[in-house]
Amino acid sequence: MNLNKLNSLVSRVPVVISILAAVISCWGAYTTNRNAKLTYRPYVTALPFLDQSGHRLGLYISNPGLGPAVLKDMTITMNGKSYSGLGRSKWPQFISDAGMAADCFREGWPPVGTVLKAGDDDAVLVLNDPVRLNCVEEMTKLLGGDDIHVHIEYDSIYDDRYSFDGSVHINDDYAEQAAATYRQLDSLRVKLGKLQSEINALANDSAATPTRQ
Repeated sequence: MNLNKLNSLVSRVPVVISILAAVISCWGAYTTNRNAKLTYRPYVTALPFLDQSGHRLGLYISNPGLGPAVLKDMTITMNGKSYSGLGRSKWPQFISDAGMAADCFREGWPPVGTVLKAGDDDAVLVLNDPVRLNCVEEMTKLLGGDDIHVHIEYDSIYDDRYSFDGSVHINDDYAEQAAATYRQLDSLRVKLGKLQSEINALANDSAATPTRQ
């Protein structure tokens, strides 16, 4: 190898080193950003609670992840009917369609862009204070008896889109048995109401019929 070729190769070494340094720097930045996204990824879930002792009676959305979640959309489906979109609350229509007592509940349907901080949970449908027994029955029938499906779309602070899909039915024997018992009581109340109406109608007919002398 002559001297000119050697000098040419030597002169290129700094360029090659610069290119390698740039590649390594870019790769390091990529892996750092990727690790940060994974480390601070939010994990939004929907959780049902029937805990009277802890005053947690209702449906909550929770973020047990390490990063904040920016809520983008939410859909709740029950008995084949869906209630979608953040912003204006869908709970009044949901409660009406389910035949539940509206004055039992405190609503918390989130607006678009709501930020759920890491480790936080927000109540979206809980019982009003003071808690009344008939309202506990309503919530138990809802969470222990019906199969409610929740879909939530949310972004991380890096604008990565994630979603949660799951049932919020409480898979607990006691809750399911209590819900079934309350529904039987509802059916019995309806039957008793009809029976009382028939008795009242008969009594009115008897009172209206003249007595023969």
